[in-house]
Amino acid sequence: MVSEKITKKITRDPKNNFLAQKFLSEIKATGDLTTLHNYSLFIFGSGYNTAKYYQPVFKKQPAYALLNLRFKGKTGIFLPEHAWREYGTEVFTKYLKNPASVIRIEKNFYHNFPEIDKRYYKYTYDFIAQQAEKKLLPILGNTFDLFWATNAWSHFSVYFDLDLCYLISKKAYSDVTRLELEDIWHEATDMVAESFDKAQKRDILNYLIKNGNDENLTEYCQYFFTTYKHVLSLKEAAREIKKTYGKFLKNPKLAQAEIKKMDAEKLVKEKAFKIWRAKLSLRQKRVADFCQLVMHVRDQRKNHFAKGITTTWRIAEKIFETAGVDKQLIENVILIEELTKGSRYIAAIKKTLIKRNNSYAVYVPYRGKKQISYHGLNQEYKIINKYIIRKEEKTVQEIKGQIGNRGITQGIVRIIKSPTQFNSFQKNEILVTGMTRPEYVSLMRKAKAIITDEGGITCHAAIVSRELNKPCVIGTKFATRVLKDGDLVEVNADKGVVKIL
Repeated sequence: MVSEKITKKITRDPKNNFLAQKFLSEIKATGDLTTLHNYSLFIFGSGYNTAKYYQPVFKKQPAYALLNLRFKGKTGIFLPEHAWREYGTEVFTKYLKNPASVIRIEKNFYHNFPEIDKRYYKYTYDFIAQQAEKKLLPILGNTFDLFWATNAWSHFSVYFDLDLCYLISKKAYSDVTRLELEDIWHEATDMVAESFDKAQKRDILNYLIKNGNDENLTEYCQYFFTTYKHVLSLKEAAREIKKTYGKFLKNPKLAQAEIKKMDAEKLVKEKAFKIWRAKLSLRQKRVADFCQLVMHVRDQRKNHFAKGITTTWRIAEKIFETAGVDKQLIENVILIEELTKGSRYIAAIKKTLIKRNNSYAVYVPYRGKKQISYHGLNQEYKIINKYIIRKEEKTVQEIKGQIGNRGITQGIVRIIKSPTQFNSFQKNEILVTGMTRPEYVSLMRKAKAIITDEGGITCHAAIVSRELNKPCVIGTKFATRVLKDGDLVEVNADKGVVKIL
């Protein structure tokens, strides 16, 4: 294949030299793997997990390797959870000794936000159309650098739960008890700051107040619907905006009243947290404040990543159009090694991009060259699944996880692993998925409860379920593999338990 022969930064793995085995060997098969479904090579082949982003941030350098496996049209991204725990442990340990230690982290986390915003609003479709391709190509990798560097500074927030909190707190305060932390945990992990979707709502409402429903609104809000798989076209985005914000589009005057309502709700929540926090001991305040910090940091990054991805996607669309290649194949391109070479190169690897619709394995080590393979995918799949599937999953009748949001209910299970399955979801079903993302919010509103394989208190499912006040159990590890569509289950989110009835 042209892409594998020409580029020097990605190598083709010899037949039957399995990348899944190399991946497990690098991470030393340490603990659990996080599996992300329905994500694109465009994003997860870009090297966001590599040392250049994490070395300036953390003293500990775990092998944060990544395996991107597409098998029979379905994509799974495999990541080592222990790396996230290492990052969280390092920062929380420092924080308990000296809360001011996170100031540097916060400063660097927010550092690139203004530049990402600037590029998003500058690189419109009209602007891109007027630019020579050679001027656009450097923007691709550079924009990814901006938000992946931001991502590294936020990675202490990816994994933080009650178990980790107690383990580290016990080292700092020998007399702390788990019960003490359990007593404050629910309130401490109810995020006071507005979530990313409310930030989007504020964005469009303020736009309507300032500009009305003009011809630029859709492109201004396009990032609302950007995922780690693809970016909606303006036509598709306009349809989604109308579906969600229709009443404000019809009558922009309602926007001002809605902003005031949101301000009042925010103030009430801030005051309630302040009153509750005042009753805590000093160490309890530190734990509560750190919980708020990790949730806010992880949530804040979503919209800025979406803006950065949308900016590069718009440029990618022009490159693919010039190359005469279907834009639907953008998700199959490897950004640095392929897309940044321009339209002539994309035209040359058209057959390879089509081939990737079905199967591929891409191994992105923490250090070193990426590797790609199209051979032995059945075996690659078996190797990785043998590692992640536990024997007890086959007969289990009760699944345990963490409390995302309290509540007890019963309902019928619906497994959702991809937006292509959204139409099958019925109101008041139990949403079961690997990990929720922004595009899942519409389903979460319809769901009776939410269950996820992955996630901690900072995850999207936990934060949004609290805002919606829906029972939510997160971090079950294998709910999507044990439960089946139509199962009747009891979700006891007060205890983090799901029973198959």
